[in-house]
Amino acid sequence: MKKPTEIYWTARGNERDYLYYGDHTGKRLIRIPAGWVFLAAGAPAHTRAAIRFARKSYAVLKNGRYGYSRRGVWITAATADKARAYYVDGMDARAAAKEKRQERDESRLQAACVDWLNFAPAHELLCRRIAASAAEQASEIGSGRVGRARNLDIEERARLACRATIRHEHTDYDYECRAGDGDPDLYDHARHMAADEVDEFLAGHRLAHDEV
Repeated sequence: MKKPTEIYWTARGNERDYLYYGDHTGKRLIRIPAGWVFLAAGAPAHTRAAIRFARKSYAVLKNGRYGYSRRGVWITAATADKARAYYVDGMDARAAAKEKRQERDESRLQAACVDWLNFAPAHELLCRRIAASAAEQASEIGSGRVGRARNLDIEERARLACRATIRHEHTDYDYECRAGDGDPDLYDHARHMAADEVDEFLAGHRLAHDEV
């Protein structure tokens, strides 16, 4: 797969409406050839297919608040049609693979949550309910939530996911945040109060030391 040539969007407006871009030096303008189409960013598998099939392509970079980001690629219309067909044909397979990966990750995190909660036998049903809710919320692919944080070990992900679930479902945290109406001081106060309430909730449901 040939790497696309990087070009830089410099005009105001929508980047796909302009046919001239700057090169990496900023001194030369690059004109997009006639008959080419702009494939906006947002579907990585589609973009990868387009770049794979293209003999030549231009990746549009745009400077923003956090530096340069890729906004899309310019490719020939024929390449775009070929990539679109390849992308659509593989949608079912990708969806099935994503669902399988989601189920696997959610199952692993749920088991880790049960171990971390370590509730007494009398609260086993509640333990499994919290673990299931925590794993479902935290493991969603593409969510950016703690369950997808590969820089953390699974025990730490379980701890953060369970505490978040208990905070939202078994304390007054959500109500206090709404009542604070966006006030940062009240928000901080609500978080600190909720942290103490979560600790009390855990202490009241976990196995006592002499039961472990």
